[in-house]
Amino acid sequence: MIGFNEQWLSPLATMPFRYGGAVSRIMLPQTIQQQLIDAAEKLTIEFGLLGLNSLDAIVRDNVAYVLEVNPRLSATIDLCENDGINLLDWHVQINLKDLNLKQSDFYEANSFKVPKPSKAHAIVYAAADTVVADTFEWPSWVVDNPHHITQHKAIKILAGEPICTVLAHADQADEAKQLAHIRVKIMQQLLQKNS
Repeated sequence: MIGFNEQWLSPLATMPFRYGGAVSRIMLPQTIQQQLIDAAEKLTIEFGLLGLNSLDAIVRDNVAYVLEVNPRLSATIDLCENDGINLLDWHVQINLKDLNLKQSDFYEANSFKVPKPSKAHAIVYAAADTVVADTFEWPSWVVDNPHHITQHKAIKILAGEPICTVLAHADQADEAKQLAHIRVKIMQQLLQKNS
């Protein structure tokens, strides 16, 4: 078990379940953690899963309801990167059945019990049709911006489309989530002034 993340929505009337973002290292009651770990272990054995997989669940009234298991890396993998190990490389090696890499070595080399800062990411969607000038200066806490793909060119982004992803780090998950929401608003204001 690498960690527990919380997702949130950025809904529209036409897309009520549009992904908004996620935050790592959330605090869950021990009973909920154990329910999720038990479900993951059973599903792993039943389906012969290897490497890193993700389990989606809804928690309500102290019960974890498993929605699905994804036999692949999660969209939140960037929130779980640990010091000294590349989780993608580890996942690939395990799936290639690299006999020189033991799962126990991975866990011994990576102390997931050590408290680390929480990380959040949130998607910035265009509130209206937006033109991003080629001279727009992206803050250092922004990734996935359109100028990484089309440099030296103004870009038009239609209302409701994703523009970029903001990142936030804090000691606690609630603080990281709040900072991510603040940075989404900052980006929307900066982009509105720029258009």
